[in-house]
Amino acid sequence: MWAKPVAAANSPALWLISARGVRTGVQLCLVIAFARGSGPKAAGDYALALAATAPVFVLADLALRTLYITHIPRIPFARLLRVRISAAALALAMCGVGASLVIHVDTRLVWAVATMKALDMFVELAFGPAQLAHKLRTVCIANMTTNFVGVGIALGLAATGATPAVALWGLVLTGGLGMASLVLPQAWRAAKEHEREWSLRTHSEPTLSNILQAGLSVGLASGILSFTAAVPQFFLAREFTTVESGRYALLTYAFLSAELILNGVTHSWLPTAVETRASAGNRSLIRATRRIILRSTPTFVAASLGLSLAANALLPVIAGHTYRISTGETVVLGIGLALLSPMFFGSTALLAQNRYGVGFIVSIASAAASLAACALLVPHWGTLGALLATTLVIALRAVTYTLSFGLNERRSHDGSSTLKARDAG
Repeated sequence: MWAKPVAAANSPALWLISARGVRTGVQLCLVIAFARGSGPKAAGDYALALAATAPVFVLADLALRTLYITHIPRIPFARLLRVRISAAALALAMCGVGASLVIHVDTRLVWAVATMKALDMFVELAFGPAQLAHKLRTVCIANMTTNFVGVGIALGLAATGATPAVALWGLVLTGGLGMASLVLPQAWRAAKEHEREWSLRTHSEPTLSNILQAGLSVGLASGILSFTAAVPQFFLAREFTTVESGRYALLTYAFLSAELILNGVTHSWLPTAVETRASAGNRSLIRATRRIILRSTPTFVAASLGLSLAANALLPVIAGHTYRISTGETVVLGIGLALLSPMFFGSTALLAQNRYGVGFIVSIASAAASLAACALLVPHWGTLGALLATTLVIALRAVTYTLSFGLNERRSHDGSSTLKARDAG
């Protein structure tokens, strides 16, 4: 009787969605709090700092959590943790010095945002061993508790008249303590427990060069896509003000809400996809992916319609009249949301196939398309043009992944037919 509810409560997808949802919710709460307390410009500056630092940290992430789950031969958590420390320090220095010179906002704000993202990198890595050792619930609860306490402190500081930078440092200090005392120790124990099985199966470990090569293949593609997502904000801030770029950023939290759900679902499906490919072959993985896309897309279209209408109704009430949404913006937002499902499942299946090159090519094409679309649309249509550019990029990625699978299946079929013909001959 209780088996299904208990299984659902311990679902990796549920806990990944919850943890990332809280993280996204913290950012959204702060944007709204800054807009209400310090004004739309302060909220826009914070959103622009988030956008400017994100590509650097996504690249520096090196997809280490994905490597921990999928890479053969296996890579111990301790080794990936050492790589993570070096990469986080480099990204923090690049953002603290570079971004503060480029985006022209409060330097203290940029450093606070960069430090917050560095802490998130360690939490994201901790999810890897926790998922494989079936300890994700424990690690996610520890992370969510830290975030709740941290955002409470930040909002309290903001309510007393503190600047956004000071309020953010309250969140950063709380997050650092929680990460060091709760999240990483639990992930370490989960890794030790799970890696005992690896030591019985293999004695080989990849070199640092192998790790960096595999991580950069995924990390560079992800970093470019993160930059692509930030391009509309850069154009809006340049053509208008950070108030307008902040308005767009708040609208895109509808995308982030949908993406965190799909990110959690697809990452929890990733180990199954890897196993399907290993046990039943590449064509079985392709067919399974297509079935999931066909079944999930109608539901996601309906959910996208509801989410875009909710954003239309609620954002002006919550954040103020500056963030009122037009009918055109609502329609474009809904279309973009509906295209996310095939994009995410296609991308995840490519990871399961270790076809990192496709993602890299698509990321470059997406960045080029975003730059061109924003240059044409944003100066004339403002936020609507930025949303159109974002939706066009999502459509490009979804179609490209689908075509890639079709081409790969035909090659697999042709190859198997040739072998059968040779055997018959």
